[in-house]
Amino acid sequence: LKQQGKLEEAIEAYNKALAIKSDYAEVHNNMGSALQDQGKLEEAIEAYNKALAIKPDYAEAYYNMGSAFKEQGKLEEAIEAFNKALSIKPDYAEAFYNMGLTLKGIIFREPNRNLQKTIVSLLDRETHVRPNDIAKAAISLLEFEPTLQKHLQLADSLVMENLLDVISDLSNLPLLLKLMNVCPLPNLVLEKLLTNLRCSILSNISSLKEASPELLGFQSALALQCFTNEYIYSHTEEEKKALRSLEKKVNDAFKNNEQPNPQALLALASYKALNQYDWCNMLAVTDEIVEVFKRQVEEPQKEKDLKPKLAVLVEITDKVSSKVREQYEESPYPRWVNLGLPLQSISISEVVNGLNLKLYDNKIIGVETPEILVAGCGTGQHSIGTSARFKSSKVLAIDLSLSSLAYAKRKTKELGVENIEYMQADILDLGKLNRQFDIIESAGVLHHMNDPMAGWRVLT
Repeated sequence: LKQQGKLEEAIEAYNKALAIKSDYAEVHNNMGSALQDQGKLEEAIEAYNKALAIKPDYAEAYYNMGSAFKEQGKLEEAIEAFNKALSIKPDYAEAFYNMGLTLKGIIFREPNRNLQKTIVSLLDRETHVRPNDIAKAAISLLEFEPTLQKHLQLADSLVMENLLDVISDLSNLPLLLKLMNVCPLPNLVLEKLLTNLRCSILSNISSLKEASPELLGFQSALALQCFTNEYIYSHTEEEKKALRSLEKKVNDAFKNNEQPNPQALLALASYKALNQYDWCNMLAVTDEIVEVFKRQVEEPQKEKDLKPKLAVLVEITDKVSSKVREQYEESPYPRWVNLGLPLQSISISEVVNGLNLKLYDNKIIGVETPEILVAGCGTGQHSIGTSARFKSSKVLAIDLSLSSLAYAKRKTKELGVENIEYMQADILDLGKLNRQFDIIESAGVLHHMNDPMAGWRVLT
């Protein structure tokens, strides 16, 4: 009855079951779910509590309670409930997914180390959350850590005597290292600390001959952070000199048929991507540099190999489009590692109902295998998200930049997504494609054009 949407009759049946067996935890949980579907959130939470009083390790009841709290806007209570569900059932995909949605935009007002562990586990999963979406929430938790507080306050006064102590302290914050690995950190004070640490490591690289696993692990995270944030951290003239000196030493090592030490390589990689050096393919890839080598050398090489294989509609001739293309050829943006994807694809009608869209023409709801155009897909987050959202869809994703398209194609292959076709094209030339689509999506794109309405007319 519940699956048929006959909620009153379903609740009546649950009540009859409870009259026979009052300690039936599953029925209390299902009753809560039906009440929640009716919008009776307080009554639903009461039902989930009854289920948990009978069966304290009932992960699904905690999950449902979290969903009800989230609907009420009680986000911290929702996060606590999802966290309890995950402590009972560590592979609970739905709880991870909804935890990610709930963390978006929240700022914590008190410490919670147990939650830090859960967020690390969430970030370990490639498709459950977009790290950028939860970075601020995660950093707000980290700011309660006494060691981080201390070092943030002393960010300007780092000297060699305490450099290794600072790195040791920060290495004991797994959530910080994980965030550094997967997304830019939107926090100016933390940026200052990491900028100064990078400078201190470079200045003292000759003194760091015996590198500890802690130092190398931190250096690797720092190099990945700098690569992902497009090397945006500022550096001084002194650093530029030190960098040139270190580059010479590494070059000399290769000339002598020696491998440079990992701390020197990781110091370079925190200022410039390793694939910018001619010797990058001569590196012996050890455990200490394997992740940095993968992200800074192997993956860019895969993108380079993919570029000539990408379909091209016609040569791009529009002057403004050509300028925009140049920008993104040089810097495909954004670099990203993980992505939050829906756990299952749904029909167009379910998407429409979920977004409460007001349609001009309801015919679209009947389309079962939608042909979708993503006009301006960038590095693939949009196209992959759309392909995962719509059931039985076929997606054509276009962009001006071959570099961006190659990044998107690499990530698409890595995630095993097979319903996307990529093509280099200018929106202005899409008439030459001679195709129509059931859905067109274009976000953050038309404003790049000389005349955005000209692009809009082509799309319509």
